[in-house]
Amino acid sequence: MASNREIELMVMEADIYGYLIGHASISKRIMDQLNIVSGGIIEIVGKRNTFAIVCPLTYDDSRTIIRIDGIIRRNAGVSIGDTVKVHPASLKPASKVTLAPLGY
Repeated sequence: MASNREIELMVMEADIYGYLIGHASISKRIMDQLNIVSGGIIEIVGKRNTFAIVCPLTYDDSRTIIRIDGIIRRNAGVSIGDTVKVHPASLKPASKVTLAPLGY
């Protein structure tokens, strides 16, 4: 991955005014740097890789942070204060999807 298409960010707790589960908030400046728009998909690389829908922070923040919820942090294997690498996701359409009932 080219260096201008990947950036290292510090993990912060999701903003209480933030978006739905599965979203990652980063500054508009960083979104521009990664050439990604709101609603795009990013890959978050921590101890494990995971994906999130990106949206701008609810306020202008010049720090290099990413605000993500506990589910995304757990999926990435990171905690608040850790750093992750972020880049636009390379996705392709699914060829097969399997649905199964929740085992109550």
